[in-house]
Amino acid sequence: MTNLMTPRQQESLAFLQEHFRLADTADDPLAGIPLAKLSTILGDYRELSLRPHDGQLLPGAEDTQQVALMSSGFQLHLPDPTLIRRSSLYFDKFYVDDPLVRLSRSLRDGEVAIGKLLGVPVTSDLRQRASTALEYIRELLPAVQEGYVEFLPTCPVP
Repeated sequence: MTNLMTPRQQESLAFLQEHFRLADTADDPLAGIPLAKLSTILGDYRELSLRPHDGQLLPGAEDTQQVALMSSGFQLHLPDPTLIRRSSLYFDKFYVDDPLVRLSRSLRDGEVAIGKLLGVPVTSDLRQRASTALEYIRELLPAVQEGYVEFLPTCPVP
């Protein structure tokens, strides 16, 4: 079987697997990780994700034969996994805002205020936010491994 993931995806997935045991769905991916270490891991992941691969930040941009969709939840929500799976009938690739990259920095007051205004619950608890993001990534893991979904950083990078 050929590997359908890009080198960027392979490297990111290996990093996440090493630090959070994504394949072990029965386990809490954050078990035994102190908060300070979690912050360090997320910072390292951010650096890995923002590093250009093959001179480009957006992979596949030169492929004019591929129909792709990029979704960003304005840093408040992520697209529904069912919607992503259904869209595979129409698109060759689905790029999703990487939920872990945005966790490498603390929430701003404006983000919390906008979340309240839109009725989207926003918590400042890093462990809870990381756990939610990792569960989302776990749910989409089969689509990532098939090369259909790719997580890319679309959030501001201060």
